[in-house]
Amino acid sequence: MAVERINPESLFSYPPLSHVVISPPGKLAFIAGQTALDREFRIVGGASLHAQALAAFANLRAALAAAGARPEDVVSSNVYIVGLNQIRANEFASAMQVACDGQPFPPHAFNLIGVASLGSGEALIEISAVAALP
Repeated sequence: MAVERINPESLFSYPPLSHVVISPPGKLAFIAGQTALDREFRIVGGASLHAQALAAFANLRAALAAAGARPEDVVSSNVYIVGLNQIRANEFASAMQVACDGQPFPPHAFNLIGVASLGSGEALIEISAVAALP
């Protein structure tokens, strides 16, 4: 049984977002917040939110793969962005459109949350996720 995505007609439509995601019976993977840090604990992407978002999505994809999941299996995520405003939200949305090797990250239930800072002083974005394992 696949993940089911529902967008009620009475709610706004935004293609990267699914208002409701129903997970099939089975196991869930809870993915810790992924930032733009590489294996050597160095930030990737400098001061660019777009570049850091792409690196964070790449790390999320690696964590999903380790759990036996794919981006299509993500049912929910929380995205924390330092200094969130409309410009940064647009940068994130732009990165989300090419986050999977040039393809959009699949629609899922997500929250954009503005924060003052993250665990790594240089990090501008952190993405935690829940995936329904196939």
